[in-house]
Amino acid sequence: MATMIREIQLLGDRFESYKGVEPGNRIEGLNTLNVFIGPNNAGKSRLLRAIFAENELQCATDATEIEALRTTIEEVQKAAEDIKRSEPEMVLRYPDAFKIIEQLRCPFYSRGEWPMDTGFRNLLQSHKDANRMFRVLQSHTETANLHEPLANLDRNLSTIPAYQPNNPNWHRIYIPTLRGLRPIDSESDSYRNRTINDYFRGELGPAPQAKQSFENDTILTGQTYFDSVRRFLLGTLQQREAIDQYQRFLSRSFFDGEEVTLIPREGEDVLYVKIGREKEQPIFHLGDGIQQIIIQTLPLALHADKNLILCVEEPELYLHPGYQRLLIERFLDTTSCQGHQVFVATHSQQFLDMTLDHSNISVYRVTKQHPEQHDGDEWTPTFKVTQRSGHDRVILQELGVRNSSVLLANCTIWVEGITDRMYTRHFLNLWQNQAQKTESEDQRLFQEDIHYAFVEYSGNNITHWSFLDDSDEAMKPEWLCGEVFLIADKDSGKEDRHEKLRKFLGDRAYILPCREIENLLTPEVIRSVIKCYEKEKEVEFRNFKQETYANRGLGRFIQNSVLAKDYTVARKGGYAEKSGTIKDKLGFAKRAIDAMTSFEELSPAAQDLTQAIISFIRDKNPA
Repeated sequence: MATMIREIQLLGDRFESYKGVEPGNRIEGLNTLNVFIGPNNAGKSRLLRAIFAENELQCATDATEIEALRTTIEEVQKAAEDIKRSEPEMVLRYPDAFKIIEQLRCPFYSRGEWPMDTGFRNLLQSHKDANRMFRVLQSHTETANLHEPLANLDRNLSTIPAYQPNNPNWHRIYIPTLRGLRPIDSESDSYRNRTINDYFRGELGPAPQAKQSFENDTILTGQTYFDSVRRFLLGTLQQREAIDQYQRFLSRSFFDGEEVTLIPREGEDVLYVKIGREKEQPIFHLGDGIQQIIIQTLPLALHADKNLILCVEEPELYLHPGYQRLLIERFLDTTSCQGHQVFVATHSQQFLDMTLDHSNISVYRVTKQHPEQHDGDEWTPTFKVTQRSGHDRVILQELGVRNSSVLLANCTIWVEGITDRMYTRHFLNLWQNQAQKTESEDQRLFQEDIHYAFVEYSGNNITHWSFLDDSDEAMKPEWLCGEVFLIADKDSGKEDRHEKLRKFLGDRAYILPCREIENLLTPEVIRSVIKCYEKEKEVEFRNFKQETYANRGLGRFIQNSVLAKDYTVARKGGYAEKSGTIKDKLGFAKRAIDAMTSFEELSPAAQDLTQAIISFIRDKNPA
């Protein structure tokens, strides 16, 4: 069963320099992909190596008991309601017990997740302390159907696991910066030996024998991949299928769907690769970027049946920004390896960009702490780890981010803001997922930051560009990037601006047939998002159709014409800004994207927009 580490307790000598990390010497909120960033010599790589090498890594994970606990709590709450109706005097005699039962309605139980935050810890402890009250209530009530639920609750609360040493079924792998697919020493893995000597001397045992098997290897540098692939191709049917699936991944991602075959030739020490009808060649004849992708992603394919913790140093080395995005998407792909978790130390802004598009990425800023006072001339540094948002400008400044990635793409898609980019990207991904399953003429995968890139022009800032101003002072988009496809909202009162955009860009100016991109969402998606906000199984909706809200502020429309009564979010400020638009645009977009799982689920207008963009990208990226 897949196990997700949600939190790490920084105990042991390897974490000595990280003592004092708040809250409580813990790294909280861990996810499928966990990104450690910070300036040089900030301690992020040391933290990554400590997570890999600590034999007794203290972790909190998703507990299998959570679902049983949630079910039991629902039974107790239902029984408590029965008591209030049949024995109302019990509420007066035991108010604290009923208060605690009501407190059990925290969001944690409805999500079925395991967030180890301070608030939940306190609430959980109060539950355990309250078992005594439950037993008293159980012994005094005449409502028989409360007895068993309270007993189950008492038992389940006492069995919830807290921190535990790392499970022996977790397979940990570390990929250092010293890596490559070209063999350096035919007798041993010199890169691995050097890594152990530098970072883990005396901790992981002696250097391995030549050509150590993949299964026993924990430090991977690419030097042993010939033997790994050979062993799997000669192994079980499941192992052979793992290689086959990985070859299909390489085919889709890099070679326009042409068949790719990895060949461990007899008498050779390096893999050969055959692409389509081309002559097979040594794998190091591929680009350095593709080699780096293979080094970092092959372990995911060969360990798909394990709970895998993969630690990678600077995954962006030698990678074009588009390949960085592809690597991240592979790290996040849980369809082929459901039990994996990835930790990286990086300087790449691409890893931060992706945090806006996925809910299963966590970002942590690592910084060195200088003591206010120390004895003598020498002192031992300590480090601080802080969970941050990808929007944090401090992080971007530390990484030296510049808006230059668009110079590397063949064309650009201009959108008004962050959520427009998120929706449009998701529409494109859904279209490409569908195209891969059909016999369409062009099944190529168009990759962001390679075939196209997004530019956010922030609404009214479009007036500063030469689309609308042909003076010498106007900014020229052609100085910044390739050809432009511009998407604009159909805001009322901007008809003159839209006409100028069409005159300048022609078909490359796409004016939405609705007020904003959120108005492209179908009623089914809107209902799904509202249910996520309300955290209720049943929400009462009025009947509504898409054409009724196409040109209206969606936030105000939801409050006035969608919800049949005043629900939780409405009581706390509502869904609408004063302008009528969606209030929590980013949160709303993330929930909406999760609800759209296929291209067929998009509205006709959203499909038309996507088709127009794909046609533009295909035209600017001829085969």
